[in-house]
Amino acid sequence: MLKIIGIILIISGVVSLILGGVEIVSFIGGLEEPAEVSIETLDLDDEPKTVFIPEGEYEVWIEGDEIAELNVEDDEGNSVYQKEGTKSITINGRSYEKIGNLNIEEDGDYTFRSDQESTIHITEPISMITDIFKTCGLVVFGIIGLIAGLLILVLNLGKDNDSQNLSKH
Repeated sequence: MLKIIGIILIISGVVSLILGGVEIVSFIGGLEEPAEVSIETLDLDDEPKTVFIPEGEYEVWIEGDEIAELNVEDDEGNSVYQKEGTKSITINGRSYEKIGNLNIEEDGDYTFRSDQESTIHITEPISMITDIFKTCGLVVFGIIGLIAGLLILVLNLGKDNDSQNLSKH
């Protein structure tokens, strides 16, 4: 019975390590600059900017300095922007900060206002943190499963050898 548990742990450990490795490769190869994947890039100044945005959930990233205040409204004046704590990334020497989310319930024109000059990028969600935690969890589970499975097999084989030696005497 212990042999079966050991084999199952080894197999699940190897599978987890493979999946974690695939996640690491896709994460490293797939992380793109918000400027490269944005559906819209806006250079904000003291004049409001109106752009068409399709229905969906989006993230708002600022390039460079943090923006002090941002307002985003639909054509009826309803706010669709939720300010959020910042999440920073630096790719190819360019720094970006995620400053909030847009919840666009229907396609339409949306007006952006800021109290300072800045460049913002509107992107589909870039889920870096959850990908990192998921990947680390898979790798850690894989290592623990592999080690536990090997220990169980080695200890069980040692017991089998001892019991075989005792039965021969």
